[in-house]
Amino acid sequence: MKPYSKDLRLRVLAAFDAGRPREEVAKTFSVSVPTIKRWLKRRRETGDVEPKLAKHFDVRRLVFIDESGFSSLHDALEGQGSQRAEGSRQGGGARRARGAQDR
Repeated sequence: MKPYSKDLRLRVLAAFDAGRPREEVAKTFSVSVPTIKRWLKRRRETGDVEPKLAKHFDVRRLVFIDESGFSSLHDALEGQGSQRAEGSRQGGGARRARGAQDR
């Protein structure tokens, strides 16, 4: 889910600053009261209401640099996957919970 725009955040807080109750502002702008509280807290602590950077990212697009140059993280993880598969064939793999298919 995308964050609310900075414009909306500023309009919501301007309505609150004008003296309108939080519940009324929340209903008018279709946001929750806890969201308004978070935006007020962020403005108080940082002086701005800019959305935080997203925590989600696509692992396939990450890149790291090693001695040989650029390599994709995806390739490195695939290599780990094959090492894990070999380990599980040798009895060193993770144990799995007993599922419905085992009963």
